[in-house]
Amino acid sequence: MEKGSTFVDADAIIALNAPNHSLFERAVKISGNIAKENRQIFTCTYTILEATTVANMHIKQGLGPFIAKSILNSPQITVISGDKFLKKGIEKMEGIKSKNVSLNDCVYFAIAESFGIKEIFSFDAHWTKNGFKLLS
Repeated sequence: MEKGSTFVDADAIIALNAPNHSLFERAVKISGNIAKENRQIFTCTYTILEATTVANMHIKQGLGPFIAKSILNSPQITVISGDKFLKKGIEKMEGIKSKNVSLNDCVYFAIAESFGIKEIFSFDAHWTKNGFKLLS
């Protein structure tokens, strides 16, 4: 079976690492399906920054570094440098009318498009509004 590719967004990373999070059980189920299907997993350096900051500040002190190390040390996850896609992200942001889409999100869109990734592990609806399919 050919591997599918999935981009993992910060909200999914946070939900997976916070048992009291309202989306924890859904995140665990989706993560299990990704593993079962042996999907190729991508994320971004900016995603790591976003997830670790939120986790450390709002969930538990020390959780941020744990998440960052887990992602960086995982042989299953390809981490893409956001810096290489920053200009494309800015161009995308100029064309988006919603104030609820961050520059980080636009960089993630640019990465997903560049790698031909259509399926996203996230709970954020703005992915579908920009042509992607949520696994959630």
